[in-house]
Amino acid sequence: MMMGLLNDGGVPITWSESREWAMRSEDTEEYQRNKYGFWEVGQKAYMQLGFSDTVPEGNAVKIQAVGIPLLTHNHYKVILMRRHPEEIRDSYKRAFPKDKESPVDRPDWESYYYKLMHYTKDIMDARSDIEYIEVWMRDVIENPLKEANRLVDFGIPIDPEKAIIQVDPAQYRYKAV
Repeated sequence: MMMGLLNDGGVPITWSESREWAMRSEDTEEYQRNKYGFWEVGQKAYMQLGFSDTVPEGNAVKIQAVGIPLLTHNHYKVILMRRHPEEIRDSYKRAFPKDKESPVDRPDWESYYYKLMHYTKDIMDARSDIEYIEVWMRDVIENPLKEANRLVDFGIPIDPEKAIIQVDPAQYRYKAV
């Protein structure tokens, strides 16, 4: 959702068309993927040392928290998208039912997730070349214009009115109670 918001708001995205098609090919009757796209390059790409040097200046790229330590020194503005760990588990399990070795299957998934977020923020805090903002998916769904304006205040060059066009509450299907 965030990558679509950035794209619609005017930020160029580095993404892989082949990754997009691969993700869409796994649609099932039980799980329809995000109709607005994933805008991903894939973990194999961004986990390569030096990958971030290939991203054009000013472009956004979607990576998971585990990719943060591999960012080469530059200047980054990171939007740390957050969801409740149960929402992540539910979404992942429906999207990838054949994946039996996922972190979401760990009995300690929730504590693992919070430790990963803490570790990720510690790494970003320790680096002078990374600024970050935490944005909760639920907040974007409930008040998209407010969250888009937070991004502008953070220095992300988007047009908030255009950015929020694709924010679709119907795509927020897995909600923690």
